[in-house]
Amino acid sequence: MRRPLLAVLPLLCVFAPGAAAQCNFLTLASGVPQSSGANPAYARFVPVVGGFTVAGTRSAAGSDHAYGVYAASAAFPTCVSNLLAQSATPSGVDVVIGDYRPGHNALGGRFSQAVRNAGSGDVSFEWEATATELVPGEPPDSSRPAPAVIDAYQAFLEGGNTYTLNLSRAGAAALRLLVFRNPGTPTFWAARGGPNMLLETGERMLFTAPASDDYALVVVNDDGGTGSYDFWVEICQAPDTLASTVPQPEGYPDRLVLDVADPYWQAVGVRSVPGADWNIAVYDTGRGTPEPVCFAGLTGASNRTSGVDFVVGDLSGGPLKPFYARTTPGPGSVGGGLVEWDAGPDEITLNDVPILRTTDANDVLETWDVLFQPGHSYTIDFNPTGAAALRWFLFENVGQGPGGVAWFGRDQAVASGTADGGYSATSEGWFGLVVVNENGATGGYTLSVTSTPAVDAGPPGASRTTLGVIAPNPMRGRGSIGYTLARPARVRIEVVDVAGRRVARLDGGTQPAGPGALTWDGRADDGIRLDTGVYFARLIVDEAAIGAARMVLLR
Repeated sequence: MRRPLLAVLPLLCVFAPGAAAQCNFLTLASGVPQSSGANPAYARFVPVVGGFTVAGTRSAAGSDHAYGVYAASAAFPTCVSNLLAQSATPSGVDVVIGDYRPGHNALGGRFSQAVRNAGSGDVSFEWEATATELVPGEPPDSSRPAPAVIDAYQAFLEGGNTYTLNLSRAGAAALRLLVFRNPGTPTFWAARGGPNMLLETGERMLFTAPASDDYALVVVNDDGGTGSYDFWVEICQAPDTLASTVPQPEGYPDRLVLDVADPYWQAVGVRSVPGADWNIAVYDTGRGTPEPVCFAGLTGASNRTSGVDFVVGDLSGGPLKPFYARTTPGPGSVGGGLVEWDAGPDEITLNDVPILRTTDANDVLETWDVLFQPGHSYTIDFNPTGAAALRWFLFENVGQGPGGVAWFGRDQAVASGTADGGYSATSEGWFGLVVVNENGATGGYTLSVTSTPAVDAGPPGASRTTLGVIAPNPMRGRGSIGYTLARPARVRIEVVDVAGRRVARLDGGTQPAGPGALTWDGRADDGIRLDTGVYFARLIVDEAAIGAARMVLLR
């Protein structure tokens, strides 16, 4: 028997509103997070062609949701159907990714469900329609704010190559990086922790690509904290050229080239911001090892956990060529720093008026050359002012001379101090003097070096045979090259260039014990005046090489 129409209407009114309320789908716009307190909570998004699409949820503190993405919606009470992938991370962000590169998933709306397993808090949804393309070896954009839930990237990596995935974080956000690859499935979906997630890390990480392909790289904010980050993919890209005395922020790339053109002591260093710990190393060759080092021929390093890390080199012996510096963060380092290279030329004249310097947050270090003689005591007169934490370091290269290039880490200084300090020289040569600003505060200092004879050599002889003072130095036109003989001997002085080639020879014949000197007019053996530049005077006594000293020739 047919029922009256009025008897049916009340049933429709009860069912329809209830079904609509319980299958209420949030409509997600790319990159715009939305929250829901419903359980289950539903959201809908519409992928586009172009790359990987990434969707994620984060539960409120004290709560936990399981998250799934479905191909279709359904009638109440199920609301969704045809599960594509599910993520059930006990804490942090649940992530599901789909491959929408051409030839993979078909377009159309996708439906997600978050089911609360614990607690009573909300769940936050976020969807990225197309992952941002990254090119390995290119620098990142400026610091990005930590995502509400997720940020998605995509990079083409070549199989067998090792890359460095750099996640540089600042602030309180608990950021993690997830790496996915579609092994070849046309309708590909994957979840955090699933078999197609290749890597999860919160730090800088080496990654060897298993095949040449596009990879999905997802940054998740596991606790919803605030902060910022840089993310880039690195593969032995060309180093950045560091200009002398021009500080630059520590960041990408962390490999630098020093185009050495002056034969002086030179230093390169990094000062970290509070909370960060950047170390530095210098290499002889710009290639030869795989990522992440890339450089070869380590010459010096500094790995302190506080203050300025720096490496200083004596380039007075040539050859003049590029050297390479690499900065690396220490364990748990968060934040950046400031890098500076000082190539000179700066020389300190003994017993001269003090040098006056000011310093601030833009200064890391400064380098000087100072000539010491054995048998003398020296005082580094150092008077710092202001809030800057200033310290000086003195370095000696016992192999100084043609081909005597050497680099030293901060802790290899022969003397150091924050006020006046002394040093007694036992060898002859140009010493390197470095002043650093440890904290980047504003201040200033005066610096000078004074000397006094440590012992009276006393005529008629001497206890040691040594190369003496070159005067004047720099030399213009004519000058003298001094020496001291412990006994009578045949004396010869050879002038060599920075490549170690002899350009002039001065024969002194047999000389008595004690001090002496030979004069030189700045000309080569063939009588042609030599070009302006750095040369070395090498003392030969009875055919034995005794020592070498640097001199500058001016035309």
